[in-house]
Amino acid sequence: MGKELTTRISKQLPTSFITTYFVGGHPTKEASIDMIEKAVHAGVNAIEIGFPSKNPFLDGETIKRAHREIAGNFSSLTDFIDYLKLLRSKVDIPLWIMGYEEDLLADDIYIKLAKSSYIDGFIIPNLPIHLMEEVQQHVHREQVEVIPVINDQMSDEDIQTLIHHNDVVYCQLYTGKTGNSLTMTEDLPKFYERMRKVTDAKLMAGFGIKNRTIAEQIFHVGYDGIVIGSEIVRLVSSGNDDDLVHFIHELEKAKDV
Repeated sequence: MGKELTTRISKQLPTSFITTYFVGGHPTKEASIDMIEKAVHAGVNAIEIGFPSKNPFLDGETIKRAHREIAGNFSSLTDFIDYLKLLRSKVDIPLWIMGYEEDLLADDIYIKLAKSSYIDGFIIPNLPIHLMEEVQQHVHREQVEVIPVINDQMSDEDIQTLIHHNDVVYCQLYTGKTGNSLTMTEDLPKFYERMRKVTDAKLMAGFGIKNRTIAEQIFHVGYDGIVIGSEIVRLVSSGNDDDLVHFIHELEKAKDV
């Protein structure tokens, strides 16, 4: 069932695709949904929704600040699920929950979110390898996937374990916190070629993508998709819809390299 599931979900994505990250309910639930709708209309192909966290320790200050700002926006998990329900009624592209193990696995929250039927997957960057199979088994029952997060510092054995039966893989372009600009672009082909030796999955690259130029380099190497987080959250925080739409249009152009 796992292989059939991930194949179905990957087919929802075009040959080259753009994924953007939004902190759930930021700056408000209504404004968040409005911004996401505009992003999708501008050309975004998949959405990551940041699950509220009191300690988003792998994120830089831009995303941390957004998490602090939404601290009172959701009164309960039911309230968050209602937000996802409304969002799902507005957009018809893959929705992936991005969150931390400490937040999503507590009280089986990830299972409750999967059962809601409003999401397509999870991205849990700090999920221990030994828990991956268990989490996958629980959410696959609800036709939801877990997208593994891979970086070039991992061993071949760990990579093989994490990407098993996955048709979409998140390639983390540098280790450390989000929010920094990608500078070592000369290493992009090496990581890509290493991943291509072990999987034919769709590879989406994330971390440090700040502009069209970097996006073009990533697509030129061969990556199927890109993930933009901090820059999207910064634009949402500015409150300027036009700047957000313009940025996405520029990323769209990067796919044509």
